[in-house]
Amino acid sequence: MHRLLPGRHQSPAAPGAALATGDYSRRRSPNVFQFGSPVLASWWRVLLTGTAYPNLATTRTVCGQLLDSVAASENGVPETLAAIRTDWLAEQGSGGRFDWRYYLVRYDAMRTGRSGIYAVPDGSMGFSVCMLRVQQMNSYYRDPYLFAILREAEAEDAVQDGTDGPWFTGYATAERWMYLKSSNTGLRCVDEGIALKPPAGDHLAKFEVACRSNPNVVRTDEGYLLKVSQGDRDGAMVDTIDRVQEGAALLKEFVKAGL
Repeated sequence: MHRLLPGRHQSPAAPGAALATGDYSRRRSPNVFQFGSPVLASWWRVLLTGTAYPNLATTRTVCGQLLDSVAASENGVPETLAAIRTDWLAEQGSGGRFDWRYYLVRYDAMRTGRSGIYAVPDGSMGFSVCMLRVQQMNSYYRDPYLFAILREAEAEDAVQDGTDGPWFTGYATAERWMYLKSSNTGLRCVDEGIALKPPAGDHLAKFEVACRSNPNVVRTDEGYLLKVSQGDRDGAMVDTIDRVQEGAALLKEFVKAGL
């Protein structure tokens, strides 16, 4: 694996290609998963050696499959890794299977946590995820879905935390809202899509106009929701459209409306 790890010769496609090959993560605790780091080889060593041998069965299998694919290819390592990622994403897209793995593979922004550690509230990777820089939850971390939506919309200047935000802290069960600085409009990733918190005052009318322009925005008992179409795939409910693209499009509309 040393040729694929972060460092002088690493391809930027390596982490995405590894996850496209399979879920290679190792469970650190009931609600915490260890993946490889996008920048630090030390965290890959933690992943591959930081537990008892039997606990690495899945990780070994997936990494072995990735190495076999690279070895069998007639192309260079970067080209092979990029092809693995691209082909897998195309297959998932054609089948309308947009699960957490799809999003982490497609969006580099969702794999920028230096530690490669992700924390969840309910014991499984899904649509409520914290992407950690370090090991502790009491440090600042990102919501990878909101971060990807922000990057895709190119709206970094519009959020309250500035171009480096948004950051969060606290338990994985806490609500993570990304707020727009001009209006205090909020967006939050939930299982059903993107929950929306309307602004107050003069901005409310602009918010409602922007929401009415999107047929997937619905009213709920809690407020507003950008509802993402979902379906059963092998016994699991997954998105059938890309929630990051849907969220980014609506965020652009909010910014265009002056929110």
